Amino acid sequence: LVTSSRQPTAIFDAFCRGMAMYDSEIPEIPFFMEMSPDSEKLSSLRRLTVLGGEGFEEYFKQVSKKEADKKCMRPRLLKKGPVLEDVSYLSAIPRAISGHSPLVISDINGADGLTLVGLTTLEAGYPLCKGGYGESFAEIRITYEDGSAEIRPLRNGIEITTAFCTNGSSRIEPVAETARRFATFGYDKNFEVYLMNTLDIKLDRPARSAELISAQDVPVLIYGAFAK
Repeated sequence: LVTSSRQPTAIFDAFCRGMAMYDSEIPEIPFFMEMSPDSEKLSSLRRLTVLGGEGFEEYFKQVSKKEADKKCMRPRLLKKGPVLEDVSYLSAIPRAISGHSPLVISDINGADGLTLVGLTTLEAGYPLCKGGYGESFAEIRITYEDGSAEIRPLRNGIEITTAFCTNGSSRIEPVAETARRFATFGYDKNFEVYLMNTLDIKLDRPARSAELISAQDVPVLIYGAFAK
């Protein structure tokens, strides 16, 4: 069906048309997930309420269309996107920090630290070329119980990576400098493989709330926040 360089041969389209004549439905590709050894520790932490964020479904449709239009691969829409199944302590559908819709965590209640899960992007992100290394994609504004506030950057390649483990027809291994790999997951191991990162944020004194704000037009995905 394809050449050694993965280019479709003359019979590829005819084969696809022939397969389409069968009445049987194509079985849905099952969800798979490979978690890091310390990922289960999150289930014992206090889960925080995360509010706000851009609607993920419409945003993902736009990204999927762009992926299908890439010249380096045969057009193909992403099927599901980086959504989860059967992980009780995380949101199945991530929230996207955008310029007009920040995320708010209001129930920190004096915790000594925060743990964020996600910290990936779909349209940019290290090691993909869009966005420079160390460039600030988002910020976290922490408000302490004494009324003071502190802003910390969330930077490309340091705290944030791309959500994709593939780039065109090649597999990639995105690694952030300070964030750790939380899990690899997806629905198609040849085409649609995603990752999540986790980041521990140490707080100098008891905190009241936190706000995640986009620093530019690159939505950052968050699946959950926890108090330590």
